[in-house]
Amino acid sequence: MTTGATNQRTQVDFFDCTGKPDGNYVHPHDCTMFMSCVAGQYAYERMSADCHVDPDNCPTGRLHYDHAQNACLWSYEAGCVTDPAGAMGVAPNYI
Repeated sequence: MTTGATNQRTQVDFFDCTGKPDGNYVHPHDCTMFMSCVAGQYAYERMSADCHVDPDNCPTGRLHYDHAQNACLWSYEAGCVTDPAGAMGVAPNYI
């Protein structure tokens, strides 16, 4: 199953978009979320789309973000990998 993300996004300061092209990136701590960079400086945390809870396909009720395909997929398709280094070593702070 491939689907888009929800339109919900929250600007944050714990992810560094400096020098990164506009686009989506792996979330530092949560496979059901991803980061969007805008204008090389603004970071937004976004949620993957909801799905019906299913122990095999959707154990958390949300699809997982797959960076290689830039899509939200079933958890077993996405192969969850987070990127703690992208978080600049600080706790989330929502703007």
